[in-house]
Amino acid sequence: MSGMERQYRYKAFISYSHKDEATAKWLHRALEGYSVPRHVVGRKTKSGTVPKSIKPVFRDQSELAVSANLSASVTEALADSEFLIVICSPNAVESAWVQQEILTFKRERGESNVLAVIASGEPFASDSADTAEQECFPSGLRHAMAPDGSESDARIEPMAADVRRGSGGKRLALLKLAAALLQVNLDELVRRDTQRRYRRLRFIAAGALAGMLVMGWLTVTAIQARGEAVLQRNSAEGLIEFMLGDLRDKLEPVGRLDVLDSVGEKALGYYEAQDESMLDADSLGRRSRALHLIGEIEDTRGNTEGALRTFQQAAESTAALLSRSPTDTQRIFDHSQSEFWVGYIAWQRGEYDTARTAFEEYLRFATLLVEADPENASWQQELAFAHGNLGSLAFEQQQWESAESAFHNALSIEQALAAASPDDFELQNQAAISRSWLTSVYTNARKFDEAAEQNRAQIEIYEQVLQGDGLNRTAQLQLLIAKRLAARLDISIGDMERAALQLLSADRIARELVNFEPENTVYIEQLIAVQRDSAEAHYSNGDFEAARNNLKVALDRTDDLIANDDTVMLWQVDYMIYCQLLLARMHFDEQGMDQAQSIVDEVFTRLADIEAEGSDIRQLPFVTGSAYLLAGDLREHNGDSSGARLSWQRAYAELDGPPETLDPSRLTVLIDVLDRLGMDDEARSIIASLEASRYRHPAYLRIRDQIR
Repeated sequence: MSGMERQYRYKAFISYSHKDEATAKWLHRALEGYSVPRHVVGRKTKSGTVPKSIKPVFRDQSELAVSANLSASVTEALADSEFLIVICSPNAVESAWVQQEILTFKRERGESNVLAVIASGEPFASDSADTAEQECFPSGLRHAMAPDGSESDARIEPMAADVRRGSGGKRLALLKLAAALLQVNLDELVRRDTQRRYRRLRFIAAGALAGMLVMGWLTVTAIQARGEAVLQRNSAEGLIEFMLGDLRDKLEPVGRLDVLDSVGEKALGYYEAQDESMLDADSLGRRSRALHLIGEIEDTRGNTEGALRTFQQAAESTAALLSRSPTDTQRIFDHSQSEFWVGYIAWQRGEYDTARTAFEEYLRFATLLVEADPENASWQQELAFAHGNLGSLAFEQQQWESAESAFHNALSIEQALAAASPDDFELQNQAAISRSWLTSVYTNARKFDEAAEQNRAQIEIYEQVLQGDGLNRTAQLQLLIAKRLAARLDISIGDMERAALQLLSADRIARELVNFEPENTVYIEQLIAVQRDSAEAHYSNGDFEAARNNLKVALDRTDDLIANDDTVMLWQVDYMIYCQLLLARMHFDEQGMDQAQSIVDEVFTRLADIEAEGSDIRQLPFVTGSAYLLAGDLREHNGDSSGARLSWQRAYAELDGPPETLDPSRLTVLIDVLDRLGMDDEARSIIASLEASRYRHPAYLRIRDQIR
């Protein structure tokens, strides 16, 4: 259109293999949700006026068959899209559909408006026969168009954003794409994005607002006479101590990340404005606590990479301070917190050796604090935390006796502290959390009566708290977890009716928490876990439709979490793969073999990536063994008996272990595998051990009766 801007229906068309759907879904949401900086909106560029948003973006969500011809609707969408974005991976290289979309777009629009996003694989790996299978760029991206519209031999290098781990991250990739789509300079968007992140400050309350303004005034006027500056600094430091201590304690039960973020950022901003050489040890210690708070919030928002960097920065400072004053209890405490948080991130990622080293150091420091002042309740609480951390690590490694001992050590300290201060909710809460862990330990160790006892005591604590303070978010969260554990316990002993009631209650709380604070990944995790557990219960009762509805919510939410941070193994294994396998098993049961096979293939792709990371997460053998079991069943259905047996043997290798260390769910799948392999004696031995307990999970009963 001469003299006029061409109006396209779509800003961009996303072309991708459906094996890369998770990346495509993230990109679609991220682009349409991107807020274009106001200062560039309306700017004239070579492709037109910069819009207020990047939307709509076209993403075909149907299951497309491999074909040489595109559907009319897809061809129309390509013609009416200003840009083409290709999700690049070995999957895309194998997709004839992606190749056709690239060529169709290029014939219509030329080369310049084609963008690439590298999801996996390596660019131009096909240059060598040894690495050809790792090629991520489809042929249509690697070669220019010939005048006749065919693909030529001339090599080109497409403009590519990279979302692979260690390659800049999803946020930078999004900004690169946004810059290309808007035809503006990348530096402008990066600079404005950084400014946005630092503007997430909120006023806390009238009193806190006044305090912040005073602190800002103190910072500005601190360059005055030395005596006055010292007085002002002391006042500001006192305010920061209040913000990081009493104010934080009052805000946490309210559950507002934005307000807590304001506290941490404001405190850190104060220290960044100071000459570090003029800060004493106490000031540097407070700065490290501000870093701990910011890191904790980043972790809660799902940014473990950013959280780890913050915790490591704090650890460098606290270690240096401790080396100067190795017997100073405040310095010991500050560094113990750095050790804990570094260990916690490793624990989340399934890096258990790193986590154990940090948690053992934390225990050593907590012991030093108690030895220095045995009557100090805060130091006693630190010791309880330290025992609990090692208990959680033992639990993940299925060391039930060690986990039970560690949590009992923690609980004995916490009960004594709670008895001395019966009105202190935080002390009651910590004792209840240890009971929560013991519930899980006893359930997995098949001590169901002991598990029920701990669970009842935990629920009573939170229900009593919520009677007096119905909006205590901490109590709501912990009650939700307790009801989830109660439901899993009920399913384990076959009481499906009571389990359903517990899950309904847990679901109501989870949705309320997520609606209150949609960014809080802890709340989102629990919503996913409730949906997963509900799906398992519905599946056990034969209600596949209800199970599928639960799984859709769980998988969509997990997609969002993983798109934000793919390093958290809990999300990858306990949520994504677990739910995918349950969905695949339902397809198999309903004779939907193609759907089941497609999901199993995706699961193995995910498992290969996780294996490359070297994770030791507890559920990994369970989900891997379950995947090989289902893969074997699919091969058996297709008449490949020898291939099926190989898959079942691989499942056995993943699942096998000393029966006393394996949780009942894993033992149930192991029995199923043993039955397929004809290892009847081994299967009956495990059944005998489960029969001696009250374990009556519906899945176990079906397998038990089948073998009998």
